[in-house]
Amino acid sequence: MQQIASQCTNCGAFTRRSLQHEEEYQSSVLLERLRTSNFPAADEEISHVRHTILPTVSDDISSIESKLASLREVITSMEEERGRLITVQKRYNNLISLHRTLPLEIWSQIFLYTISNASDSNAFDASGSIWQLSHVCQRWRNVALSLHSFWSTMDIRFPKAAKHEGDVQLETVIQRSRQGSLHISLSDDPSYGQTSNSDIINRMLEIVLTESYRWREFHLSDWRGGFHMLYAPLHNRLPRLEAVGLYCAPLELEEHSVVSVFKDCPHLKKLTLGGGTLGVEFPWDQITELDLSCMDFDGDDEERRACMRLIGQCPSLEVLSTPYSDSEDDESADTPITCSNMSKLDALSVPVINALTLPRLREASIHPDPGTADILYSFKRLLIRSSCLSALTKLSLANVPLAASPEHSLFSILSQTHSLTVLDLAVSILQWWVATAPPLFPPHSAGVWPCLAAPSVV
Repeated sequence: MQQIASQCTNCGAFTRRSLQHEEEYQSSVLLERLRTSNFPAADEEISHVRHTILPTVSDDISSIESKLASLREVITSMEEERGRLITVQKRYNNLISLHRTLPLEIWSQIFLYTISNASDSNAFDASGSIWQLSHVCQRWRNVALSLHSFWSTMDIRFPKAAKHEGDVQLETVIQRSRQGSLHISLSDDPSYGQTSNSDIINRMLEIVLTESYRWREFHLSDWRGGFHMLYAPLHNRLPRLEAVGLYCAPLELEEHSVVSVFKDCPHLKKLTLGGGTLGVEFPWDQITELDLSCMDFDGDDEERRACMRLIGQCPSLEVLSTPYSDSEDDESADTPITCSNMSKLDALSVPVINALTLPRLREASIHPDPGTADILYSFKRLLIRSSCLSALTKLSLANVPLAASPEHSLFSILSQTHSLTVLDLAVSILQWWVATAPPLFPPHSAGVWPCLAAPSVV
């Protein structure tokens, strides 16, 4: 007789028991005859199967299913208990993990590195990384709130900022920045539509102006009405200001007006100016970086000459970026401007290059618009005029014309730059270089010109 396993309801031990009537529904003569014959069963046989054999089999099936259900409940309960224990295990591992032992200084550096990307450093953006990091856990929040520099950069875009109770949010960010230096950027986002919350805007401007003594960088771009704040009396001077960026349409500033709010900034070193900002006064004698690439010289020789005069007013200038200009009328080129301290030039304009003498030039980036045929020749004249051709260490070229006479060619410049260590060429120039290098560059070029064989050529 067949034995099957069963579980004790008291102790859970498995035992063996016999199936009742095994012979009757497995080995009986009746079952054998019915399986090997096509004859119909007799009435007595049918009655025996229905009333004796099938009920017995059903009872045994029910018993087994009941025991299986009990086993499933035990398995489910054990799986739930296992999951709970795994959670407990993870929590204890977290309690003794290394990151809980890191000092505040290390956490501070990690957080600052996280927002080192400019797109993640805006403390005014409630959906940005700064706010997300401060909402992870209490410890992370304490670290974030302890870093005043974490909340020092604010990119405020109107009118969107005023549609979300920006004055309350701005006050929160200002409070968290404590007495740290601020990086303020005010701009217009026309894609967001207009707003009628002028009270909120005025309140936000008042907050920004009140904290002007903490400005380290201030940028104002393309916001109608925003430039009027430059005429308002500041609550404080600007003792910490180091960089200013102004970008606006020419009609933004009042006609024949002069803005002198930045004139007495003792630490102002870096300027970025766009169109229409020439009526702003700055301490030109202490400016070391001047970015005019947002200016529009094309078709406006008067504005270009005004910018050239500004360059001449900056005796301490070290870095200069200029916009594109294809004008051939350049009166200032007759009397070149000498910038004795300038070591880096980013120039798109032939007239600007023709106007400068840079004896300490070490890095140059020449990216003109296509079709400026004289850019290389003008640049070479600049190097020769400045006596710095052999001292140039870094050169970046793009969009320069390749079909030129020998004295205007790229090789005529590169063959004389013996100190060049970094050469950055556009892909089109590299393709031209590969095609023309055999006839242009002699076999010993790598010895004369080290950067030919150096990995810094990109």
